[in-house]
Amino acid sequence: MEVPLAKCHSIGVIVVVAAGMGICGGAQARQASSGGSLVGTAAFPGVPVGSDGWTALSPQADSRVVYVSSSAGNDANTGLSAAAPKRTLAAGFGLMRDGYPDWMVLRCGDSWAEALPWWGKSGRSLSAPMVIGSYGTGERPLLLTGLGYAFQTAALAGSPREHVALTGLHFWAHTNNGTSTASGIDITNGVYDLLIENCYVEQYGVNIAAEGIETRPTNIKIRRSIVTNAISTSGRSTGMIFGHADNILIEDCVLDHNGWSETIPGCGPTIFSHNVYINPDNTTGVVMRGSIVARGAASGVRSSGQLCENNLCLQNPGGIVLGPDTRIVRNNVVLDSRDIDANNPRGLGIDGTIGANVEIYGNVLAHQSTGTGNTKGINIGGVYSGLLLHDNVVYDWVQSVNNQAPAMALEGAPATQVRVFNNHLQQPSGALYQQFQPVPAGMYSYSGNKYFSSTNNSPFMESPSWMNYNQWLAFSHETGSSFGAVSYPDPNRTIATYMASLGGSPTLDAFMTEARRQAKGNWRAQYTADAVATYIRDGFGVHAVNP
Repeated sequence: MEVPLAKCHSIGVIVVVAAGMGICGGAQARQASSGGSLVGTAAFPGVPVGSDGWTALSPQADSRVVYVSSSAGNDANTGLSAAAPKRTLAAGFGLMRDGYPDWMVLRCGDSWAEALPWWGKSGRSLSAPMVIGSYGTGERPLLLTGLGYAFQTAALAGSPREHVALTGLHFWAHTNNGTSTASGIDITNGVYDLLIENCYVEQYGVNIAAEGIETRPTNIKIRRSIVTNAISTSGRSTGMIFGHADNILIEDCVLDHNGWSETIPGCGPTIFSHNVYINPDNTTGVVMRGSIVARGAASGVRSSGQLCENNLCLQNPGGIVLGPDTRIVRNNVVLDSRDIDANNPRGLGIDGTIGANVEIYGNVLAHQSTGTGNTKGINIGGVYSGLLLHDNVVYDWVQSVNNQAPAMALEGAPATQVRVFNNHLQQPSGALYQQFQPVPAGMYSYSGNKYFSSTNNSPFMESPSWMNYNQWLAFSHETGSSFGAVSYPDPNRTIATYMASLGGSPTLDAFMTEARRQAKGNWRAQYTADAVATYIRDGFGVHAVNP
């Protein structure tokens, strides 16, 4: 058996970096996602993640390794060595055995005007999956799928689909002008244990979809993949969508500019298009962590899933949208926002309607300047209980048309006491500290918060009355708080100053160009969510808050 050892990478300088950099210990601290359980979530069993941050996949003793090359292959070849590859994906698929840990590897740098066949085969076990991957050096193998699907699998009655890994592949709906209804990677019904790692998926109506109809997909892991430019003239396009599914992991991915296009007619942004959409009413156990989520049509992450941590959100109209499934939102960094379109102004950092026992802490939201309306840093609604809001920094979250943008807004109807403590609500350009609805006495418990606004006349609003800081203290009975500008080491850090610190062009476009180039052989720590979040946090002199 010939084992593929080489790894595809984007062309360019390969930078070797140590794992574990960044907030909360980086990739090594997150290895529990491949085995142990997490607070409020189920486990994600399967092949463990190695010390380099990549899933440690390797052929088994009885694995059949099938080689496919569009440039050097021939379907008359055996396909069982790199010297005798098959040419078409269909021929390679024909050699794969259902229930075995077989590997089908595509030659790096090659391209196919062909989708993978409908994938009706499974691997053997959690530790011995079936793998569709790559061999050789160069760019990821490219599948040009036009208006069709790239990869489809479904669990049908009496035919389970489980233990499959997609690694190191590039799927591109290259002729889609918004009219295609096909997903790039389409997972239906009770598919169990599917890994998507080091893949690039772009320009489908929905780039990755996992949805249950008769049964529910479970243990779906999407890691270190690039998901971009989903478009549809229907006004409903999404980078990733999950519904009637359980235990989904999205880790260390780059999601950029999904749901809209500035150049393709009829594919502008709408309120129904997002980078990530998690149906909060019927999807459980979603963990979203360590990912760059940028420039979505309407939302970065909607809704947040059970655990949303260590993500970097850049210029999404709504950075992180909460839902009734939300439990923990921690240690995320949200920079700027953006209007959806001229009729839908936005400026939302962390926003949404929640339920019981939610904890929001350790997040940094800063420098909202692009969105022109509906501007709020942290905005909470719904009928909720057991809410804890603490150790967050909201800095300069304002809108240009007026200064009535609150750093924090507590709306809805709290059913039990809300605790708000040790937050920094700092508005040096002038805006509100906080906006809240009148509720029965004792529903809000405040302590240790640090407030500041350069317009000190009316920093709090309790509809319909306004009050200054002294009036607030008398009203709220808050203890241990202060009014005044906190002295931070360098609070004006942005993605532009971060790029300048690397010697690059000081723009969001430049950063996202580099982030989109991440690949297994070209993984650069400086273009991860961890690295940027650490840089921003250092500017505020704070660290991620440990669980």
